[in-house]
Amino acid sequence: MENVPPIQAILESQTRCKSFTRVSTMQFFRDEQSRTRVEQSGLASIHDPISGQSYTLDPAKKLAFPGAPKVPGMAFPKIPAVPGVTLPQMPGMRIPQAPGALPQAPQPPKEIADLGQKTIDGIKVSGKQLAFTVPGKPQPLMGEVWTSKDLQLPIHSTVTDPATGCVMQTQMKNVQSGVKLDPGMFKVPADFKIAAPPASPK
Repeated sequence: MENVPPIQAILESQTRCKSFTRVSTMQFFRDEQSRTRVEQSGLASIHDPISGQSYTLDPAKKLAFPGAPKVPGMAFPKIPAVPGVTLPQMPGMRIPQAPGALPQAPQPPKEIADLGQKTIDGIKVSGKQLAFTVPGKPQPLMGEVWTSKDLQLPIHSTVTDPATGCVMQTQMKNVQSGVKLDPGMFKVPADFKIAAPPASPK
């Protein structure tokens, strides 16, 4: 895998609906091999795109849960992939399923328009307008993704649900490129126990 610039940043996620606004802030790290680590509320999520392995780490209990974050209270947003741009594996914005719909493989977003270029927090980015088809929803979700090709990193993304008016937004802030990161950050520590993830509530 081609090396990418190592990154340290703050990943801010915000969901705005008519009845509530939810904001969460996480620490985001990515090394030259596109391995990522996201820290929130004393927990960490690590992902290695080469091996395809992901773990949620609980340092206080020295436990590692295989797979995507499934620990109660730990939910990382996902940023949509940009058509035509190869992006590192990283937390991205989840596209919600309609209530009662059976889980289905997400369909690739459809590119609606090229939004050109602009600068966000001093970083030059290129924008795409996208449409996401969600099973069971009469209208597609509409999104924008602004990506830095130099950093190979989505910097800002927004997904709007026309049916509910909810807006899901993620943004990378205080982005530091070329930082020196400890390789051990992206591995399960030797003294951690691999545990089964907690059962999801029915």
